[in-house]
Amino acid sequence: MNIASIGMVSLKGNMIGLGKLSYLESDINGKGSTLDFGGGYSFNNDISLYLLLGASLGYNWDKDDYIAAYFPEVGIVMDFTKTFGISVSGKRYFNLYEKDEDIVMFGLVFRK
Repeated sequence: MNIASIGMVSLKGNMIGLGKLSYLESDINGKGSTLDFGGGYSFNNDISLYLLLGASLGYNWDKDDYIAAYFPEVGIVMDFTKTFGISVSGKRYFNLYEKDEDIVMFGLVFRK
């Protein structure tokens, strides 16, 4: 399965919020898109560790079916400058398709 997404992660104090739009492409299950949202706890520093719980709601247009899944996610956000960094995270989707899916994601972080 391939996943491409765009979204935001908000770190404030020790809380984290997540909102993201994802495009899913699977050889077995076809193509679809989801809206992911979640919240959790973060340990903020130059390298911030976070843990969150989230949910995905979407639609698979190849199978003409709705998608509803949930996931725990753990990740880090590493700052290179005050306005730029990277993120690395892992999550396990439950109920996405027939079996659970383990996902590793890499992202760019832009801060204002």
